[in-house]
Amino acid sequence: FGVNFFMNKLNIETICDTESFKSLRSEWDELLQKSYTNCLFLTWEWLYSWWTAYHANKELNIICVRESNNTLVGIAPLFIHKTKYYKTKVVELTFIGEATSDRQDFIVDKNHFKAYEAIICFILTSKKWTVARLEQVPEWSPMISNKQLVAQYEIEVTSHLPVIKIISDWETYYKGLSSKFKRDLKHKNNVLKREGEWGYTIKDELDNIEDELGELFKIELKSKKNNAGTAFFADERARIFQQIVSKYCTERGWLNISCIKVNKNPVSYLIGYIYNNTYLAYNMAFLPEYYRASPGKLVLHETIKHCFNRKLKEFDFLRGDTYIKNKWAKTSRTNYRIVIFNKGIKASVIRRAVFVIRPFLQKHRNNKFISRLINIRGK
Repeated sequence: FGVNFFMNKLNIETICDTESFKSLRSEWDELLQKSYTNCLFLTWEWLYSWWTAYHANKELNIICVRESNNTLVGIAPLFIHKTKYYKTKVVELTFIGEATSDRQDFIVDKNHFKAYEAIICFILTSKKWTVARLEQVPEWSPMISNKQLVAQYEIEVTSHLPVIKIISDWETYYKGLSSKFKRDLKHKNNVLKREGEWGYTIKDELDNIEDELGELFKIELKSKKNNAGTAFFADERARIFQQIVSKYCTERGWLNISCIKVNKNPVSYLIGYIYNNTYLAYNMAFLPEYYRASPGKLVLHETIKHCFNRKLKEFDFLRGDTYIKNKWAKTSRTNYRIVIFNKGIKASVIRRAVFVIRPFLQKHRNNKFISRLINIRGK
C-alpha cells in the first residue's frame, strides 16, 4: 500500500502494486453492487484484465476509502503515466480501463457520498501528476450532478450512447421502426441468401477462447475498420485484453457473442455482454466481401430481437452516435470528460490555454484576423 492518512474519519490509502489490486476482488465486487455507477466497465474483472494487458510504463494508483472499521466505501481506479495533453508533455492521472471502457467513474457506496469528496481532496494533495483526465463519466454520476464537486474541475461532453429501452414485445417494437429501414433489412437478408445458406448463432461461453476469439480477430483485421485505422484488435494489447476478460466474463455469465455465418463460416460478429439485465454491444465487424449484404446490420437485427425475447431491460449501443444506431434507438445518454489541474505554473498555463483561449478561438473562428492567427480557414 502506497500511502494512507485519515480525512474526516475516513482512511485513505493508495494501492500501487498488482498483487494488492488482485486481493481486492471480493471487496471490490461487494462495493460495486452498492455504488452509484454499477456497470461492467467498473468490475474488478474488467479493470484487472485491462491492467494485465496495458500496464507497461504505467504506475498503479488505486485510491481506496475505508471507514474506521475498515469497511471499503470508495475506490478510485486510477494510474499515472507520462503522456501529452494538447501536445504538452505532462504526468497524467487517469482511469484504469481508459480507451477500452465506455463508462468510468469512482466506485462509491450510495450511503457514503463523502467518499467522493475525500477522493477528490486526496487527489488534489498529490504532487505526482500535472493533469487528471477522467474520461467517459456517465451523466448520472455524482461527479457530474453535484455542484460542490463540479466547482473543482472542468467538464466536457465526450460521447453519446444510443440505447433501446425494452418496454414492449419484439413485434410491437419492430412495427414502430421506419418502413424504409425495414425494407432495407429485408433486402439485405435476400442479398445474403444469394451468397449461400446463412444463419445466426449466439453463445454465452467459449469452448476454446483463444481459437474462437482468433477467428473474430481475423474478421476485424480484414474489415474496413482496419483499413480506416479504427480496428480495436489491431493492437496486440487489445487482443490480450479480450482473451483475459472473456475468460472472466464467461465464468460470471456476462459474455455474449453473436455471429452471422454463411455456409457455416463466420462473416460477421458482435461481441456483447449482459450485465444487470442490459445488453452491452461492445465490438462488431464483418468481412468486406459481404458488404452488399450488410451482415453488420443483420447481426444487430438478430441480437436485438434476441434481447427482446429474453426480456432484458435495455440494449445499449455504447459509444458512437452513428446513423445505423439511431435507426434502432430513440434515446441516448451522455458521457463527460472531467479534467482536474494540479497546482503550479505549468498546470495553470495549460488550463487557461485549453479552457479559456481555445473556446474563445473556436467561438470566433470565422473572424478573419483570428482565422489567420490560428492558421485555419474561416468557414
